[in-house]
Amino acid sequence: MSTTDRVAAERIRIGVVLALGSALAVTLLAAALTRSPPTVAGTNSVRARTELGATRMDNGLCQGRETLPAGTSAIRASLLSLLGPRLTVTVFANGGTLTRGERGSGWTTAVVTVPVERVARTTEHATVCFAFDLKDQLITVFGQPTSKRALAAVGRDGKALPGRLRIEYLRAGTSPWWKQALSIARRMGLAHTGTGAWIAPILLLLFLFAAGLSLWLVRRELA
Repeated sequence: MSTTDRVAAERIRIGVVLALGSALAVTLLAAALTRSPPTVAGTNSVRARTELGATRMDNGLCQGRETLPAGTSAIRASLLSLLGPRLTVTVFANGGTLTRGERGSGWTTAVVTVPVERVARTTEHATVCFAFDLKDQLITVFGQPTSKRALAAVGRDGKALPGRLRIEYLRAGTSPWWKQALSIARRMGLAHTGTGAWIAPILLLLFLFAAGLSLWLVRRELA
């Protein structure tokens, strides 16, 4: 095979790889858009604006006076860690366990979502407990200062935090991502004055432009 033929064959192979990669990306995007994201079934109406405390010990955290909505299948809490430990959530009420779930280590966000066994009905006056498998990590609790009657307790000794942790209760969604595109775009625009709901389409167009420009530059170099 001559040098010219080898170069042409190599260009064909690269073109096929680019085409397959683009097709795979589109397929994965379409599959993601057809999935239904979880929705918020309820919250404890606490704002996560204040740092209530931090711990490096395997103390755990319990908070009573919570309402667990029907259909809850995940619990999201305002806990911050640079390298989150394994986390177990247990919800108690009326002397028994309502639901329980676990999240593996490695989470790094300011909020952590733990899947739990789905609950069938709404339960008031529940107690939500978080157990940490700490290994020198630091857990920071965010919430809102409140009265002494509604404080959250931390540690085996029941030492109270100066407020309540923000907790959200999630249930499985029924509407796919693509049906929620407009509402998501509007929410993104709320924090950006001037652009409003147009911020999401602009970001999408910029992403598509960058991807198209990259493919064009690759083809140009191969030509």
